[in-house]
Amino acid sequence: MRKYYLEVLVFVSGALVMVLELTGSRIIAPYVGSSIFVWSSLIGIILAALSLGYYWGGKLADRGARNKTLGIITFSAGIFIGASAVFEKSILGLLSENISDIRIIALVSCLILFAPGSVALGMVVPYTVKLKLRSLKRTGEVTGRLYALSTIGSILGTFLTGFYLISSLGSRNILFLISALALVLSFALLAKRIRVWSLFGFFVLMMTYSFPLTNNLPFLDKDTAYNRVILEEGLDPKTSRPILVLKTGILRQSAMFLDKDDDLVYEHTKYYRLAGHFNPNIKKALAIGGGGFSYPKDFLKNYPEADLDVVEIDPTITALAKKYFNLSETPRLRIVEMDGLVFLKRNIKKEYQTL
Repeated sequence: MRKYYLEVLVFVSGALVMVLELTGSRIIAPYVGSSIFVWSSLIGIILAALSLGYYWGGKLADRGARNKTLGIITFSAGIFIGASAVFEKSILGLLSENISDIRIIALVSCLILFAPGSVALGMVVPYTVKLKLRSLKRTGEVTGRLYALSTIGSILGTFLTGFYLISSLGSRNILFLISALALVLSFALLAKRIRVWSLFGFFVLMMTYSFPLTNNLPFLDKDTAYNRVILEEGLDPKTSRPILVLKTGILRQSAMFLDKDDDLVYEHTKYYRLAGHFNPNIKKALAIGGGGFSYPKDFLKNYPEADLDVVEIDPTITALAKKYFNLSETPRLRIVEMDGLVFLKRNIKKEYQTL
């Protein structure tokens, strides 16, 4: 293991880059959404940061490559990533309050939160190449092998994050996990005194994370395979009645009055009741998207003889609706866990009387 430690470091650093990029999309989603602007900003900023890291890493290595310096680079990556987890709410909140253009918010937030860690991770490969070179005759072989390992690590990090980590651990927890992993990897390359300081630095980050920097915290903040779901309690601006709001990213999907859960909060959802005007004898209907199931509950109450199918892609949202939005099981309600467009393409029956 000691013989191939640098190869392991390169492989893991490649994985961490993609974990950071994919997790970053969930971190900033509640403030600017998950549009093409967000992904363009993330990809562009991280690629630019990696390019800068490649350049600085190679230039620094030519001055005299040492294991200790590589350890400091890896340690720095861990601290930068951990700091992004601690300060993301404060930074994104400040940007969203003072800038109206989501493209600028996305660019600046990616630059502040994710560029420093990406620069440090980018420095790892060229610096390791210098450490591994023993003969100029093997320059191509060593360089190719290390960059291949980094790329394979990135592939693994991509699938691991998208298929498992985000929905299992949550975005902020992932940032702390990869921060800790980078710090641990740096230990073998650092002097004993610096290891103590690195542990102290991570401890400070964790303590800061334990004490919220703002009182404006959501009731629940959970990552799923499809969304970052946020539940917030507040007051309806029109009636001042207490409400519970379900958001996916920046979008408010559903809301429920806490003093009377079968009332509709949003005005646009009340227009759905016009279905009864056009077809007073509804027997079966279809709703695409469940969210907090505010309108499905209203439909079942107002049409006691009708059945309703609801297509909701995210089973976690349905579970939250049952737990927090008083959604009850009933034979008249069938919930289909599927993408709405896929359901419409596959369902060739003409049994629905209204949408």
